[in-house]
Amino acid sequence: MFASPNSCDVKGGRIRTVCSRCKSVRYVPVSSNTRRKAVRCRCGKNTTYMVNHRGFRRETTSGVAEIFMPNGGKMNVLLNDVSSAGIGFTARSGGLRALAIGSEITLKYRSGDSQTNRKARIRNVAGNRAGAEFTDGLANLMKML
Repeated sequence: MFASPNSCDVKGGRIRTVCSRCKSVRYVPVSSNTRRKAVRCRCGKNTTYMVNHRGFRRETTSGVAEIFMPNGGKMNVLLNDVSSAGIGFTARSGGLRALAIGSEITLKYRSGDSQTNRKARIRNVAGNRAGAEFTDGLANLMKML
């Protein structure tokens, strides 16, 4: 009965919408704190879009990673998504209390058939889910491209 919302990437402060009924294309302005946007077409069709402000495409992933925290602690987490700029992960309930936004961590996880070590900075903690931005040399190279 309810369709899942579409996803749109923000470019230049606008999203590109295409009406599923009449196929008209519109560019709709969105503010930087908008996460969902309802757009009404001239034909009367309402569509809700999930707004993605990231500049990089996220890929859903699964697997286990180890986090090495600044206080010397270590924690196992489950990976949720990864992009060239950052990573999202979930910990057991209460496990992320030791992580503060802005703290530096090191992640160790399996990527393909090799072991990967990346440095990251915690950007968001919401319940038992967190997001981190890569801060190593590879991340800086990807930002320049």
